[in-house]
Amino acid sequence: MNAQSQQQSIQAKAQADMQLEQMSGQAKLAVVTTEQKMKQDLSQQDFVQQVLMKSFEMGKELTPELQQIVGAYFQKKQMEEQQIMQQQMAEQQQMAQQQQMQEQGQEEQIPEEQQ
Repeated sequence: MNAQSQQQSIQAKAQADMQLEQMSGQAKLAVVTTEQKMKQDLSQQDFVQQVLMKSFEMGKELTPELQQIVGAYFQKKQMEEQQIMQQQMAEQQQMAQQQQMQEQGQEEQIPEEQQ
């Protein structure tokens, strides 16, 4: 019986180690993906700033192609901000609902304790 429990323990540890390795790999991938996205966003932002600065310095309007690129950049940023705001509002609503449920649960416990 002791050998069987020892074998189960070894298998459980191996499985836990494998899951930990998988989670570590997923975390590393998420970090690399986020880093690449941030670099790309920064590159786009830098390009748009340079285009706008040159246009201002030269006193010339942007070409239609550049207007489209700049417009798409700002539209993308606006959509990202809206998504963040919607997510924050949803989280606040969820927290408010949880707090309300907790308060209701406490109110239900109070009469029981008074009896």
